Amino acid sequence: MGFMLRLSILFVVVFQISLLAQPNYLMRLANPQQINEKSLDFDIVINSTDSNFILSSYQCSFSFDLKLSPSDSINLEYLDGSSELANFPRNIIGYLNTDEINELIFTSGIGNEIISEKEKLVGKFIITSTEDISVENLNLLWNFSGSVNTILTDPDFLDITVPANHKSFYGEVTNIETEINIPDNFELSQNYPNPFNPTTKINFTLPEKGFVKLTIYNMIGEKVMNVLNESISQGSHTVEINASHLASGVYVYSINVAGKYSAVKKMMLLK
Repeated sequence: MGFMLRLSILFVVVFQISLLAQPNYLMRLANPQQINEKSLDFDIVINSTDSNFILSSYQCSFSFDLKLSPSDSINLEYLDGSSELANFPRNIIGYLNTDEINELIFTSGIGNEIISEKEKLVGKFIITSTEDISVENLNLLWNFSGSVNTILTDPDFLDITVPANHKSFYGEVTNIETEINIPDNFELSQNYPNPFNPTTKINFTLPEKGFVKLTIYNMIGEKVMNVLNESISQGSHTVEINASHLASGVYVYSINVAGKYSAVKKMMLLK
């Protein structure tokens, strides 16, 4: 009887320790936006709902109920540079039909990223299909079963996945905005606040996807910061500038979109 009691106590202690070691987090699909009849984009974000923890790697698998014929295709694209994680998405496997379900899959690189209560962007993604899709008719669900599924690991590569902590997107959800206003023109807005110290934000709009170069120069024409140098989806965008390493003064920020649009504006840093 004493041995069984000690064994039960040991089991309870081990179970409690395992619970303490298991991080609490929320990883969700967010901000689905209609680009056109055959494509939409969305974000994946993650944050801790308790204490900080280290995310070493992750593989994400989503099932979807879009009806595809053998001649149809669907593509998953990660927007380079959009992730706020050091171990950003690297391997975009895209569409697979495994375990008798349609899946979209990608994996990360390996690296120790601290996940805190502040939400971090895992990445921005675009789904493109030969079949018409929209945020109203597509259910995109995290998949935790089968040969290729969603899994998160810690620095020891132990599985820390909690399926209940992943939020899927259901197309019938009515509180998600589905009417997206695509801008008609390219535009670079004045930074705000201005003057600033040491951070400011710059807004710009793209009527179409394009390769964007956003650069900051001093008043004698020397480049002091590369802000963006990547492909950006159509729509309205905001980037935050941290100029803590620069001296007070007037600077120029310049945007160029694949030779189709360019603009220059001044901003003032006051320390």
